[in-house]
Amino acid sequence: MLSVTVLKRNMIFSVIGFKLFAQLGSVFMLGRCLTSLLWGAIVDRIGRKPVILAGIISVVIFNTLFGLSKSFWMAILTIFLLGCFNGFLGPVRNCISTPTSHVVIGLIIGPSLRGYLAQPVEKYPNIFPKNSFWNKFPYFLPNLITSVFALVVAIGCIWIPRATSFMDVLGKQRLNTF
Repeated sequence: MLSVTVLKRNMIFSVIGFKLFAQLGSVFMLGRCLTSLLWGAIVDRIGRKPVILAGIISVVIFNTLFGLSKSFWMAILTIFLLGCFNGFLGPVRNCISTPTSHVVIGLIIGPSLRGYLAQPVEKYPNIFPKNSFWNKFPYFLPNLITSVFALVVAIGCIWIPRATSFMDVLGKQRLNTF
């Protein structure tokens, strides 16, 4: 049976962990909020495909750096930059107007899989040795898996046909009116 001291300590750690998680999520959304209008203007100028590719490549870079964070401030900075460069969420939502079952399943399975892969030294001591890279960076494995998946998606997006930008359509309409 757990003592009251252990229960209080676990409750304090869970509250602190929740506050840290809330700060990281808030910083991500702050970055998105500060740059979403800029990304919208860029989408209007150059089209959706380049912005989606830039956003996916930013996921590869900043997710990997987040997994290699040694301090809370480095984690905050990488998550903020990830939010700032995540301009592809608007164009993707524009392409997919209604959430499909694949998107909903991805939103459930993705975080669960990341939690399952976090702290591999503690969860899988037979596979990951105690004094290794994985012990120094316990959250690198889920971020690495996400970055590799995003890199595969970015490579696959190269063959997606480029959509005509809004400005191209406006320019053609203006030319046709004369």
